[in-house]
Amino acid sequence: MKKSVVIICPNPESFITTSLCELLLRENIIIDAVIVKKFTVHRFIEEFSRDGKRLIKKIWRKLILRSNAYDRSNTENIISFRQEFKITLRNVKELVKLGTDVLYVDDVNSNEVENLLTRTQPDLVVFTGGGVDKREYFKSFWQWSY
Repeated sequence: MKKSVVIICPNPESFITTSLCELLLRENIIIDAVIVKKFTVHRFIEEFSRDGKRLIKKIWRKLILRSNAYDRSNTENIISFRQEFKITLRNVKELVKLGTDVLYVDDVNSNEVENLLTRTQPDLVVFTGGGVDKREYFKSFWQWSY
């Protein structure tokens, strides 16, 4: 039986999300959907009220500098990891051609997300960022089996 997963992420080019997606695919794990939290004015205000100036640095590092933000001599960063494991996926939109739904939402707690999870019934929901609330419909996915 093939395992399936839905991923919730903060942006479609996230190094962590794209690396995870490629590694899951290599293990023949089906990615039913990737839910991307849109970067809106509301999101900026919400995150700025929580993180303050740190958010500006984060935006600069992750969205502007991207891979240039990492120290090339440090082998313990996501860029080195991507190189070591030969990760080539750059954007979750590339997964559409493999049959993965990519859904952009204002709020990961929306009915749209709940409907997608109900429809796809994934074995696991993986959160790589984007602000999740612990609504009831997420609780059934926070179970791990070994």
